Parts: sequence; C-alpha cells; structure tokens
Amino acid sequence: MGQHWAHPLLIGMNTTCDVLVCTQKDAAVPRAYLLNPRFQPFYADTMIHPHPRADQMILYEGKELPGLCVFSSAELKFDEETDLNTQFLDQLAQYLAKHLIWLRTRRLCRWSGGVTSVLYQPCPEEFIVEQAPVAHWVQLPTGRVRVVDYWSGYWPGKTARAITPAEHVRQIKPMQRCWCGLNRKYGECHRANDVMLAKGVGD
Repeated sequence: MGQHWAHPLLIGMNTTCDVLVCTQKDAAVPRAYLLNPRFQPFYADTMIHPHPRADQMILYEGKELPGLCVFSSAELKFDEETDLNTQFLDQLAQYLAKHLIWLRTRRLCRWSGGVTSVLYQPCPEEFIVEQAPVAHWVQLPTGRVRVVDYWSGYWPGKTARAITPAEHVRQIKPMQRCWCGLNRKYGECHRANDVMLAKGVGD
C-alpha cells in the first residue's frame, strides 16, 4: 500500500504525558484532562481538534482546560461486561497516542470561502508554535478576502472528525451507555436531544 504520508513525521514519539483523571459518582465515566503537553482551550473553542469536551472545561492553575472526549475517540465502544475504569484507562492511552500523532502532523492551513488550502508543512521534529486560529484580511488580485489560518493535524482511525448528533443517533443504540459519560442509557439521556439537533442540521 506504500508508506503513509504522516510516517516521516512520527519520530521521537516517546513523549511523557501528564493526565488528570477524575472519578465521578454513580458509576459515571471518569473525566480526563491532559496537563502536559497541555490541552489548549482553543482546541474546544474553535473545534480545530477533533475530540475535545468543551462541556467539561475546568480551571487548572488559573487557566481553562478542556476535557478529553475519550468515548467518541474510542469509536463509542465500551463493553458493559468489562470493568469500566479498566476500559477507560485503555481507551485513554489510545486517545493520547492519537493526540500526539495529531500534534506531530499539524499543517498550517488557510480557510477562505469554504475552501481549505495548506500553507506550510513542518519538517520532522520541527517545533510548532501553539496558537489559536487567526482571522484576518488578505489582499488578492480579485480584492480583499477574509481568511482563517489555523494548524490542522491528522487523527488516525474511523473517528477522524468530531462525531455529530446525527452520528450519535446512527451509531449508538438506545440501550447502550450514553456518550455524555453519565451512567444512563442513551435512549433515556441525550438521544431525544440528538434527534432534534440532527433534524435541525438537515433542514
């Protein structure tokens, strides 16, 4: 099949990650926060990262820190017959590996008028400055246009993009655990709201 384009960038990947895991009451799925390398607030605010949990934002050392959407990144698969915490830690390790790949493969992209183009591809081991997407005006021969420059990485696996309410409805059965992390069945928790949002997107 040939070498994947990202392979040359994935060198020196033995990065130490510091993670804060918070258990919850009523057997709910734990919450996870990446302290180092720090998970940036703009990953959630701008949705450039495929799997943040903006709804689980906390203040850590005086700065906002989004949660990690481990459930979505794990392709919504948690076995009810296996210890939940064991599964969560296993899925969390996979999430961190995918996040490190995302960090190493980021390219500087520009969005304008619904079209995305790549401005710059860093070399292997090149340091990438953490910065939020920047919106500004660019002078073209056809006139000034508004563009957004941002870093976009590669997220391996089927859940390369954030899962929408429509995908939740399609993939999660009513009797399965809800994606929100509470110890509730999807049909008794977020399904009705997801159905409503999915219909709104389609209208």
